[in-house]
Amino acid sequence: ADDSLRRGAEQRELLLQLLRDHLPDWEWTPPKGGLSLWVRLPDADAIAFSRLAWQYGVVVRPGNLASPDGGFRDHIRVAYGATPDRLIEGVLRLAQAWAAYRPAPQRARQALTVSV
Repeated sequence: ADDSLRRGAEQRELLLQLLRDHLPDWEWTPPKGGLSLWVRLPDADAIAFSRLAWQYGVVVRPGNLASPDGGFRDHIRVAYGATPDRLIEGVLRLAQAWAAYRPAPQRARQALTVSV
């Protein structure tokens, strides 16, 4: 049991570091146990993002599935029970999906700041 607890803690720390490095605008509270992380996506619909993540080969669960009233539509559940290599690959794919997902109004606002 000690080995699995230590492995889970190492996987959690790896996931948190990967998210800090590749998805710095996501928000979470580090879990005290378990093998998944509850993440808030800024200005995002978790259902739409989870579908897009799936197209990038990563399964994350939208928060409404864990809510009795269908709330937490801006949250996803990210499991971290996989091997380190799979966690790294998964976060890199999530970062690609997030870059593709970012709501269009943000891109439009950035485009408007360019003067010619």
